[in-house]
Amino acid sequence: MPGSDPSAGVIVIGGHLDSWDLGTGAIDDAAGAAITTAAAHRIMQAGQPRRTIRVVLFGAEEVGGGGGETHFNLHRGENNVVLVGESDFGADRVWRAQFSLGAGNAALSERIAAVLAPLGITKGPGSASAGADLGMWARAGTAAIDLNQDGTRYFDYHHTPDDTLDSSQSGIFLFGIGFYNLTNHTNALRVSQYVGLPTYRGLIETLNARQAQFSFQWEF
Repeated sequence: MPGSDPSAGVIVIGGHLDSWDLGTGAIDDAAGAAITTAAAHRIMQAGQPRRTIRVVLFGAEEVGGGGGETHFNLHRGENNVVLVGESDFGADRVWRAQFSLGAGNAALSERIAAVLAPLGITKGPGSASAGADLGMWARAGTAAIDLNQDGTRYFDYHHTPDDTLDSSQSGIFLFGIGFYNLTNHTNALRVSQYVGLPTYRGLIETLNARQAQFSFQWEF
């Protein structure tokens, strides 16, 4: 999705298309592909962001991460990727955000954390790894944000024949979509008056009603 400022760089988000052979790959990782794709679509509906957002659906993650490695090798020389974030941990709700934005951007991570806090998401003490497919960017020094999802039930289905859409808590996809919208859109949702943990229906209703009232500047 092209941004309004070509010189401002590219945000890369995504998940992987391949799955383990025992199941259909609903939580690993059709959920991540759906969350990041739908978030980008929601942002596009709301208006053009300043930075270009690239959604990548990787291949060969389960057999060593060849898709992510190829993407990194093809694009790292362009020197325009400013932020990465991957969704690859099922479809349950986000409970923690981890940041790797560089020493000079502590204030930015605090502003994003303040947006997410009323939705029940805490700021973690660690660094963002950006997952298997985008982790190479983070290790090379690119800014990254991890939105950690609740994994309480994840390994009941992960890499098993039960990894199907009916067990993927599909309604909670909307949580992830909303959170990726919040962290990637330069005109995200204002949540300062939205107290407590919303249902996914309430989150989407709020996204629709209060679009573009909160803003911050990305500075990397």
